Amino acid sequence: MEKGETFYGLKAGFYPELFGVLTNPTSPQAWLQLALHRWDISEAERAYNDAVSLLSQNLGRVRSKISDFAGKSPSEVVYASYDRLTEYAMWRVRMEKELLINGKDFPMSSSVKRLAYNFVDYITFSDAWKGAGLNLPAEYGILIPAERYWKAYFRTARLSIKDSFIMWKKGLIGADYLKTVLREDIGLPENLIDAYIDHLDYDPSPSELIRMSRAINPPGQWIEKKLKSFGVGDEDLPHYKRWIEREPIKDELERNWGAIATQFSYGFMNEMELKAWLARSEFSHAEQELRLENAKLLRDKYKRAILRDREIYLYRNGKRTENELYENLKTIGIDDEIANALTALEAAKKGIIWEAPS
Repeated sequence: MEKGETFYGLKAGFYPELFGVLTNPTSPQAWLQLALHRWDISEAERAYNDAVSLLSQNLGRVRSKISDFAGKSPSEVVYASYDRLTEYAMWRVRMEKELLINGKDFPMSSSVKRLAYNFVDYITFSDAWKGAGLNLPAEYGILIPAERYWKAYFRTARLSIKDSFIMWKKGLIGADYLKTVLREDIGLPENLIDAYIDHLDYDPSPSELIRMSRAINPPGQWIEKKLKSFGVGDEDLPHYKRWIEREPIKDELERNWGAIATQFSYGFMNEMELKAWLARSEFSHAEQELRLENAKLLRDKYKRAILRDREIYLYRNGKRTENELYENLKTIGIDDEIANALTALEAAKKGIIWEAPS
């Protein structure tokens, strides 16, 4: 809070006391109270300046204090904490004594001092020293051993629901123990206990069913039962079933498609036969269109390669001039830049420097 013109307790204390003196000038108590309050106002300013100086000094040493302990061993830190705790406790008692003595007659300066002391308390890591020297050893030396003692004494701990169920499945405990856990630990009604135990049976997730289908061929009825037990609804059930059934053949289907596309591109299969294969594969309509387009591109690439080689062989056997080779390559659909480069390469093999006509 910033100090303003009305900060020094003038409205709250000084003015009322001044009024009391003016209305009762013969009262020694009124004059004494006014003097004490005026002294408290000036003392508050001095306490403020002292506090700023004290905080500045301590803040300047914060980093060095931390660095001093960075390389110390754990035992050195623990021993140092007890020295700091002794100093801190003595300082804290002296501070409280001073504040209590001055607080009644000089509330403003005492408040400033308390605020400064609290900040010094914080930036000198008093909580850290208490944690290292008192809190941790108290917990590990007293609380934890005591907790172990009483746990061993009463022995009221009970297995979790999951562990109780698994141990019952293994035949290590009886069903009565599992039912007691359900009845008392979670308050399950008696009429739901048997149903809940059936519910605890493990059901594989859809992703686990997918992995299983890659290694074995589980029957469709069993898959449907497990999907329902996992919580898959009727609307989603057929799609999950189809996904799981198709997963084992997915890789083989892609390999077959690669062979089919090669067959079509080499001319060993016509377009009607290719479309019939795509329909049997049960690809979606959009995927069938894209795969058909891909196969046609491969077929066109192979055909152009054949025609390109034909023109090159004719040129090598003297049946084409360089310019004829260049133009014919462009005619079969080879880009001008590539046709130019191919013609220049073939001419160079004969020792001819050729450039495309401008």
